[in-house]
Amino acid sequence: MIGISPTAATASKLLKSGLSYSEVYSRYVNVSEQYANKEEECARLNNYIASIVREIEEKGPLIKKLREDYSNTLDANDDLKVAHDTMLNEVQQLREANAECKRLEGVALRENERLKKEVADLSRQVVHLLHEVEQSRVGSSSTSTDNDLSDSVCSADIITKKLVTFNDIFELQATNQKLLALVRELTERQEGSRVL
Repeated sequence: MIGISPTAATASKLLKSGLSYSEVYSRYVNVSEQYANKEEECARLNNYIASIVREIEEKGPLIKKLREDYSNTLDANDDLKVAHDTMLNEVQQLREANAECKRLEGVALRENERLKKEVADLSRQVVHLLHEVEQSRVGSSSTSTDNDLSDSVCSADIITKKLVTFNDIFELQATNQKLLALVRELTERQEGSRVL
């Protein structure tokens, strides 16, 4: 049996196993058909794999471009996020600046009102003093209507009539003493309320 081909050795084994020549041939035909089927399936799979490889090679540049576009989109998105954050910070700073401007506007308006009242008071003093000077030149006695409080209903009118104008230095000095006493009393009250 040395030097026998593998096919002959297989056939010899089959004959020794008790199979007839027709059964061995039948098995051979069956195995050959299976082999042919496997070869066809392998060829079909090879063609399918080759078509997939061709498709990938054809679409390779498109896939590469899509990847580049995706990467560029991610970079642009990051830039937009940074710009968005920067804009939000600027908006917040503008809001804070606007709030500060409104606060300063309120302070300026209050100061303006105070200065207008002060100018009006000084004007009344000048008018009153000029009237007093004119009365003293003529030699008539001054009976000022500034101190008439019968028609006064609000505190601003009372303050204007009682504290703004004066007839002489002694009246001015007395008014200043009253105001100093009032300021000291209000200061003590305010300090007392802070302690509580």
